[in-house]
Amino acid sequence: MNMDAFIGLPYREGARGPEAYDCYGLVAAVLRAVRGLELPDWHAAASGQQAASRAISAALAGEVAGGRSVLVADPENFDVAVVGSNHRPHHVGIVYEGGVLHASRAFGSAWHPIPRFKALYPRTEFYRWQP
Repeated sequence: MNMDAFIGLPYREGARGPEAYDCYGLVAAVLRAVRGLELPDWHAAASGQQAASRAISAALAGEVAGGRSVLVADPENFDVAVVGSNHRPHHVGIVYEGGVLHASRAFGSAWHPIPRFKALYPRTEFYRWQP
């Protein structure tokens, strides 16, 4: 998969690609292409921060058929970076080649080295999908 094709695309809340993405839509698109994993998408039913938090939480809690996510200290390609506070996730990205690919209002779709991503988003944890 050519991850560079995702860099520089615009951010749009609720966007699922391929012309624009929000953070969850970008992660879902990559995991679908790389792992064949279909993440739940509540944006159609409810938009905004609460819907995104609910979708991310469900995926991490193992509500996605076929596996579960486990917290890891040393992220590898296609692990998920989750940013949150008070146990409520609010931003996600996908680990790739020592950095995190993510979509945000500030950057659009961008790749940042992991140390830079963690400086931008200090409450970052990494999760690996286990089938």
